[in-house]
Parts: sequence; structure tokens; C-alpha cells
Amino acid sequence: MSGVQYFQIYDQPPGPLPASEPLFKNLEILKISDIFKLNIGKFIYNTLNNDSPSIFSDWFIYNHLVHEHSTRSNAAIIQRDHFDVGYAEPSKNLHTQRFNLEKYGRRSVQVYGPTLWNSFPDELKESPSIQSFTRQTKKYFLSHYDV
Repeated sequence: MSGVQYFQIYDQPPGPLPASEPLFKNLEILKISDIFKLNIGKFIYNTLNNDSPSIFSDWFIYNHLVHEHSTRSNAAIIQRDHFDVGYAEPSKNLHTQRFNLEKYGRRSVQVYGPTLWNSFPDELKESPSIQSFTRQTKKYFLSHYDV
């Protein structure tokens, strides 16, 4: 089997299923997998801004707080011109934890969440409010849908 799904309208030859992403994009509706990612992103945003219960306060930590020295993942070098030495600015990336269990460890919010958060652009991570974060993240996901 080729993996392509077909459907058939009565008295016509079967054809491939039409793509659903243009419909989602036109209606500005997220797919289920993106709704899941949006909700994890909102949870992380609230946790980092101390708006979630205190029990979750130590679940996520920025990379620049893990090491005393600068690494590629915890700092960005800002230069004004080509000859400027520049300065290190802490990044908004989260420290990703190791996991012991292949299936369940990778799927936990503490492991998958930072990986997802680090894939977001900095504009999303620096949103001023949860409403702004939600709106911008939804636009970000919709922009990746095929037309």
C-alpha cells in the first residue's frame, strides 16, 4: 500500500483525499496537534512568569542559569559592527532534561515542553501577556500550513 488515502464519490473514479490544511488556514483553526502544542506553550509561559501554581516553579529553568560560563545554547553575542567584540546576552532557551524511559520520559511535559519552547522564535517567548502569546503563537502555527 502506498500510504495515500483515497475516497470515492458515487459513480466517479476514486481519488486522493483533499488536503485539509488550506481549510484550517482559511478558517484560522488550529489542528489538534497544534492545539496541544499551544496549550503546552501557554503552560510554560505561565510557569516562567510565576502565574501557575508554585508546585511547577522548578519544572523549567533557563539555560543561562544552569552554567556559570557562556555556552552556545545559553547566550547570544550582540555586536554593533564587524570589529566590535560585543557582549553576551542571555537567551530565552530552556534547559532540556535527560529522560530515562524511551516512551514516557520523552512525552512528559518536563522533557517535551522545553524542546517545544526552544523551537519557538524569540518574539513569542518575549510576549508581554498570555493573550499576546496565545494570539502570536496561533499565527505562528497557521503560517506553517500549506495553502
